[in-house]
Amino acid sequence: MALYQSKTVGWYILTIGIIFILSAVFLIIFFIGYWLEIPALTPFGPANDVLNAAVSILGGVLAIILLPSPKEKPHLFWIALPVVAVVWIGAAMVTLDSMRMGGMISNSTVAKLRINYGLGFITNSSIHIGDGLAGIWLVIVNLFARLNDLWPRRLTLFGMAAGGILMLNFFGMKNPGLLYMVWCIWLGKWLIQRENLADRPVDD
Repeated sequence: MALYQSKTVGWYILTIGIIFILSAVFLIIFFIGYWLEIPALTPFGPANDVLNAAVSILGGVLAIILLPSPKEKPHLFWIALPVVAVVWIGAAMVTLDSMRMGGMISNSTVAKLRINYGLGFITNSSIHIGDGLAGIWLVIVNLFARLNDLWPRRLTLFGMAAGGILMLNFFGMKNPGLLYMVWCIWLGKWLIQRENLADRPVDD
């Protein structure tokens, strides 16, 4: 539970948000180069794909970091563990699809992963399905923080809304997760700026 109010975790979450911002900037630069036919800006496309994969993997690590302690909260731990597994399945989808779109992995390699290693669900799913799976975790972790008064009320409500919008990817409404980026920056900044985690009220 203490990790939910850790400044170190705050820096980690803020880093995810910053990488997310860089990813969005790189994508904009890539499309500017595409529209204006500037070949020198083409590498920003694959760079965006790499950063997308990095955000997803770092998000998976964050899900592990925020797991309830198996010693202090064994029941919550075993309930939360499948949710973390879902996050990592989503991270695998995003990473694989990003690498494929960025030209870092060939279609033959993807086919080999599907046929030889039984990864059909992951290899056949798009980056948007992976984002949707991350949305499930985002809703649950913010609901948990809200019920236990670990983070400010507005922040947790925003986080649940961001997760819900990410889950719309399941229904074909492609959402890049910009609200998730805002949530990372908001939560990371809030954790870092808290001077006395023990005495200050959470809902400030």
